[in-house]
Amino acid sequence: MDDNKYAWIAFYMEFADVLAQYRDNREELKSIIKTVYKNIGIKMPKLDADNQLIDIDPFTVFGLFNKGITEKHRKAIISEFKQLMNLQEPVPDTFDGIPILNNLNATFYKFINDNRGEHDIDELWDVYIAALKYADDSTGKNKKQFIQTYNQVKNFKYNGWKLTIGLYWIRPNKYVNLDGKNRSFIESSGVLNNEISKAVSNLTGIPEASTYLNICERLADDIAANSYAFSSFPELSYEAWFYSNKDEDEDCFWPSLKDYDPGISKKTWKLSTQDRRYHLFDDPSKFTLIPDIVLTRDDGSVIVLDTKWKSLIDDPSKNYGISQPDMYQMYVYGKKYKTSEIWLLYPVNEQMRDHEPISFKSEDNINVYLYFVDVANIKECLQNLSFKIENTVIN
Repeated sequence: MDDNKYAWIAFYMEFADVLAQYRDNREELKSIIKTVYKNIGIKMPKLDADNQLIDIDPFTVFGLFNKGITEKHRKAIISEFKQLMNLQEPVPDTFDGIPILNNLNATFYKFINDNRGEHDIDELWDVYIAALKYADDSTGKNKKQFIQTYNQVKNFKYNGWKLTIGLYWIRPNKYVNLDGKNRSFIESSGVLNNEISKAVSNLTGIPEASTYLNICERLADDIAANSYAFSSFPELSYEAWFYSNKDEDEDCFWPSLKDYDPGISKKTWKLSTQDRRYHLFDDPSKFTLIPDIVLTRDDGSVIVLDTKWKSLIDDPSKNYGISQPDMYQMYVYGKKYKTSEIWLLYPVNEQMRDHEPISFKSEDNINVYLYFVDVANIKECLQNLSFKIENTVIN
């Protein structure tokens, strides 16, 4: 393992240990959280109804710096926690192999006005403490306690696979993250043991604790017994990030296509959704191309819009998280529809809000523009998009 690349592990584990001490001192923890955001000068995210910080679980605390925010803010939040909680490990320089939450689903509990159970947050603390104990001392007693507490919370509303993400954050060498990208990699990359791939493929939702631990143990044994390109769960997670060709994020909200009519002039433009006029190959006609929105102006020029529901990241070195197959697809749209204008629509997140324009241009004049949509303010965003489209000059 590249020690520098995964130096975050030491900080995350220390933070997890110190955070556990606030199990019965949550008033002080809430005060620390408020101070963190005050000191760095950014607004505290919504953590409960009416923007009140009523109570909080440890996984949601970790989520404060493991979601869609800029790396600058991520490091600033961690730095404040380090100072206020007297942590010794250095602030990480990189965050490779760390799954993040979607900003629209970044708490592990329901809000107080959504019928949150009286003991829900306490139970999240219980599994957190049990997970640390079992990871550090895998006795039968600790395993039994982990299984009991895990099963109590695994079906909490909105959590889905997030619980495995939280467990991975606190002990990344013990608990595997089973988010969409990791599951896709384990199931279909063809790299790992076939029986393990089948076990993950057969999951229809977050598994019971005993099944989850069995997957963790079998994966760890398989990795140790083979000379894979990865030798740990963090390295596997990093590998899976590159492998994944999906726009998959089960914790991400993205409205339906019918909400994306940009409202341009019907006198000037003709709009077609899920257009099917072209195929990738013409003889025979196979592999239908289905862009989400095709706009054809009365002069015959065309603009193609395609919506994606993946949350991007502010990292040009990783192509902002845009998948390579998506770009191949956009290039084909440009060639088949004989247009130089392709627009990719993504949901905005905290990292990408107010980001400078991002575009890509090929030598043969295919231009792909990224446009970020605030799903909470979709009408205004689409009015702005309409203005951009109406004033586009197509070569």
